[in-house]
Amino acid sequence: MKTNNQSKLTVGGLFSGIGGLELAFQNNGFKIAWANDIDQFTHQVYQRVVGSDHYIGKKPMSLEYINEHFKEFDIQPVDVLVAGFPCQPFSNAGYREGFDDREGRGNCFNWMMDFIDHFSKKNQPKVLLFENVKNIENHDKGRTKAIIEKELEKRDYFGKFYHLNTSKVTDIPHNRERVFMLYTKKGDELQHSDLGPFSEIPKLEKNSEKKRNFREFLEKNVTKESYYIHYDERTSDWWNTLRFPDGKVKEDSIYQVRRVYLRKNKKQECPTLVASMGTGGHNVPIIKDQIGIRYNRLKLTTRKLTPRECFRFHGYKDFDLSDISDAQLYKMAGNTVTLPLVEKIAKIVKGYLIENI
Repeated sequence: MKTNNQSKLTVGGLFSGIGGLELAFQNNGFKIAWANDIDQFTHQVYQRVVGSDHYIGKKPMSLEYINEHFKEFDIQPVDVLVAGFPCQPFSNAGYREGFDDREGRGNCFNWMMDFIDHFSKKNQPKVLLFENVKNIENHDKGRTKAIIEKELEKRDYFGKFYHLNTSKVTDIPHNRERVFMLYTKKGDELQHSDLGPFSEIPKLEKNSEKKRNFREFLEKNVTKESYYIHYDERTSDWWNTLRFPDGKVKEDSIYQVRRVYLRKNKKQECPTLVASMGTGGHNVPIIKDQIGIRYNRLKLTTRKLTPRECFRFHGYKDFDLSDISDAQLYKMAGNTVTLPLVEKIAKIVKGYLIENI
């Protein structure tokens, strides 16, 4: 039985952040039924990015709390459930403690399963799309993946883990590889075969679009605060410890702070943007430009990417960044998804639902 084309396909989001996953489906004609995150700052930005407030209860709250008070909220069944559950427990950049994460983030997957269990079998989402770091599939020698698959199979969900890189799927020069877990109800043929309704997804990387130059994503007006002042007392000691791989920063490259040296991206792509960038930590993307020359005697030419530029490298249109600290914006940019990539997945999922539900 095919879906009535007049009816609206729906999507709901957990661990939504600024709403990239939901927005990708909305841009493909889906109606966002609800969303959720615990962070007050992402809640503010979500409304600016998506265009309205879909957070459950119209405020940030933990999924654990929602599960405990589920009947108090009007949470309707949806066709697709998307979630970018916390990646830190599985990331190479973190402690990689997985489900034993010391901050409790490893429980997030279990909370997602509890959330699904609130719906009757016939009203549970028809499709699940979860996003996480590429390391999750091999984490703990594959045991993490086995746990995820086992829990999903208990609920009659079967599917695959797809590795997709922004720079290979879109025209955005951003080297960002992520795992997308795509599961359907009783879709056991997807787990053991390359055939099936989502066979087009692995081909996305084979149809790579011509890359745009990374400088197309840069701002024309950047404040002095984004530049590294080599002789400033606050940064000189830190800056002097850095070693450039070729003695200088070239204008056609993006570098990344890696403890006491700078890594050059030889493909002229933006390195993977992470939540810790821009706050003095590792993985800060650095470029050289001539804009800073206007700051007279300082002759600034080396700077970090601005928050707006980071969101542009995810394919977002410019939106209001006021009233949110740079530290919070960098964190959001490091945690979000690349919009054009997810839009391509959403298009394939939509086709599957129209033909099969």
